[in-house]
Amino acid sequence: MVNILGTGYQFAGVATLDPATEPGTPDAKVFYIANGKGTYTNFGGIEVTEDDVVVLYWDTAWHKVATGIASQAKLSELESKTDLLNAYIPVSDIGIFAIKSESSIASGVRRIEAVTGISAYNYLKEKDRILANVKHELEVKSVYEVEQKLSSVKNELLNAKQNITALNSKIAAMESKSLLNEFKIINNKNVLIKVIDGSLNNLMNLYDSLKVKLNDYIICLIGNDSLKHPLLIGVSDSYVKNGIKANILIKEIGKILGGNGGGKDNLAKGSVVSIENINKLEGIF
Repeated sequence: MVNILGTGYQFAGVATLDPATEPGTPDAKVFYIANGKGTYTNFGGIEVTEDDVVVLYWDTAWHKVATGIASQAKLSELESKTDLLNAYIPVSDIGIFAIKSESSIASGVRRIEAVTGISAYNYLKEKDRILANVKHELEVKSVYEVEQKLSSVKNELLNAKQNITALNSKIAAMESKSLLNEFKIINNKNVLIKVIDGSLNNLMNLYDSLKVKLNDYIICLIGNDSLKHPLLIGVSDSYVKNGIKANILIKEIGKILGGNGGGKDNLAKGSVVSIENINKLEGIF
């Protein structure tokens, strides 16, 4: 539509005759696509007689412009011809129109990106190629089976994810029992500093299992996930009331191990660069 109207116009909808679309008085540059021939009373009485798709656009008043794309009525007329292949049909009578994307840009206003002519043909051909590849990867016999197969795969993945989450929770519960014996009393505080193989999610599962078993705690868990070292600090309410806060501790740990993070008084998350100086952490508690 940029080639037809220029920039700055927003698609507002399809203008119909019955019921008659009421566009009001727009406060921006908008356009409608006319749905058939007739007089569009609410669009300044504009009369559409063209066989092309017609655009009605607002620029201090309502105007119309033909796109050169055959309307659905004209296409139906052409399709009804029995000798269509041997007939001479002007290029202006036949056009391919394909919508590439659609998005909302304001309340009640949507933006549509489309292509026509050879660009539309190439776009649709590429979609067919992609769909054929999807059919092959899903190992179905027909493209009509793709949707059902995708739904089945999606359900399988969801079930697998739920099973993994349940297993991780069980593993964390088992690990937490053994870690209860690794807490140390540092400056009259119950402290655990531990490096765990796994991601931040693993640290969270373990922390959730530990905190329900204790009243007073400072839990510092560092992950050893490939090259990453996620960090989690949890502090009980009893210690928070005494001024010990997780979001402050995590900054002090970052100074020693090289890293950063943030969060709330009870729980903070971040990451560190190295765990070589982990023995120095006891000095900050």
